[in-house]
Amino acid sequence: MEERTSVLRDLLLMRLYDHLCDSYAFDWSREQFLDECLSTHGLDAILAYKSDVELEELGIALDRLHEGVFGTCVHCKQEIRTELLEADLSRRFCQACEREMSAPEPVVPVLDRR
Repeated sequence: MEERTSVLRDLLLMRLYDHLCDSYAFDWSREQFLDECLSTHGLDAILAYKSDVELEELGIALDRLHEGVFGTCVHCKQEIRTELLEADLSRRFCQACEREMSAPEPVVPVLDRR
């Protein structure tokens, strides 16, 4: 479990770093980013200044990582499959819960009472 968390953390941080470089001409080295930006809550400052959905989602994922719940479904508390997280690091629901929540509501027939 610890190794999985470490791998996902590195993937999350590199995706965040790449997004900042691509979107904002972010010119810090990876080492500087990991040492300074995250330790001084630089991401919060960037989020306050920029309106960026992907950056916000990565920030939420980073918060979940720090809280020790990254990779855990917020609904059922089960572990989210690694390959699903690798595809979408902002994922907060396991596949079963996501399917359950996106299922259409059953149609209830309306009776004509004339």
